[in-house]
Amino acid sequence: MATEADHRDSFQRLIQIVGIYPVDSVVAPNTGEIGIIKRIHHHTTLAPIARLVKSAGNTLLSTPHKLDLYGQIEMPHRKITAIQDP
Repeated sequence: MATEADHRDSFQRLIQIVGIYPVDSVVAPNTGEIGIIKRIHHHTTLAPIARLVKSAGNTLLSTPHKLDLYGQIEMPHRKITAIQDP
């Protein structure tokens, strides 16, 4: 029979594989833009790579911008605050 530790290990492994924000999830950073998750950093699941497709003013961007939440150097740092309906 599986123990609580077994369930915890299985859950943690699932999060490492799928991520908190699965690929193709639509998300909103704290800056009001809209992005689509394109890749997961398996060592830091809260900081994926996204493509920003809408500006903070809800305007569709003619060219999506890459946003690497793990490798940010601009301040203040963006973070995902919501998952949006596609």
